[in-house]
Amino acid sequence: DYVQNVDLARQFEDLQNFIELFGSAGYNSNKAKFDGVISDIKNSLHDRDTSSAKSKISELQSMIERYLPSRSKVGILDAYVDDDKLYLSGSIYKTVAFPEDIYVDIFDQSGERIDEIPLKDNASGHFNQVLSKSYAPGVYVAKLEYHDLYVSDFFRVQ
Repeated sequence: DYVQNVDLARQFEDLQNFIELFGSAGYNSNKAKFDGVISDIKNSLHDRDTSSAKSKISELQSMIERYLPSRSKVGILDAYVDDDKLYLSGSIYKTVAFPEDIYVDIFDQSGERIDEIPLKDNASGHFNQVLSKSYAPGVYVAKLEYHDLYVSDFFRVQ
């Protein structure tokens, strides 16, 4: 039970750092929603209530996925994993109509960049790719950087 509590505390710490690194704008505009759950997790860990801590950490992961993606009027990224396949799709607004190489970086919940995925968009800026990828359970962020545009999407692997 002590070991499980330590693992949950470590996972919670990773998620807090992850939120700081990748979700500042989304977190700040939804701070009240996050703060209640974060407080509940701290209390559960303090009381060594592992089942409550597990449940609240799962709720925090769902909130990250829902509230932290960064969107833009000139770019969107949609990322999710299903059956060991990573689905990446989206579009970027471009002034010049020709296909370009774009890159999406994948970071795990400890903040480590674990993947760099090269994509090719079409002339109108749309891209859609399915890749065979196997990720460990946890929360991930996919970040697309194109000139001065930054967009991200968060996804969870169960």
